[in-house]
Amino acid sequence: MANGLRFKTARDLFVACPAVARDMRALPTEQRSIEFCRDLLAGPIPEEAITFCAYLLPDRAAVWWAHECLGHLSELLDKTDQELLALVRDWVSEPDSPRHRAAVSEAAATPPATPGAWIALAAEWRDNGLALPDLSSAQPRQRPCSDILPPMQSMPVF
Repeated sequence: MANGLRFKTARDLFVACPAVARDMRALPTEQRSIEFCRDLLAGPIPEEAITFCAYLLPDRAAVWWAHECLGHLSELLDKTDQELLALVRDWVSEPDSPRHRAAVSEAAATPPATPGAWIALAAEWRDNGLALPDLSSAQPRQRPCSDILPPMQSMPVF
């Protein structure tokens, strides 16, 4: 682990997590992970930096980072998403609390059609070490990437 990250180089991540190759177009290099991520952010598909970070960060940190990114977009989120984010915040602060675990598990039952529901699902999955459910029929609410990407790009990760 380099600087609290799960993988020292981009190639290390791609080797350990083959699914990342299906989620990204960028090819791995021997660059340090942080440099690779910065290059992705400055590249033609900056969303890939977000995908890369989702794999790169330790589990709880990845959920917290997603929470913080969406927290900066509160005016774009509905009441349900704001409530889900509050549950995720509580879970991150006390992941071993039975009350928070139960709340996140219940929240994760929400169909993953909104950003808050996806983060609650990620928290529940990370908390319980579960295999991801089949989400092929999930219909995410359409939100232009231009609304969500700029705040996520400006969030400090490292």
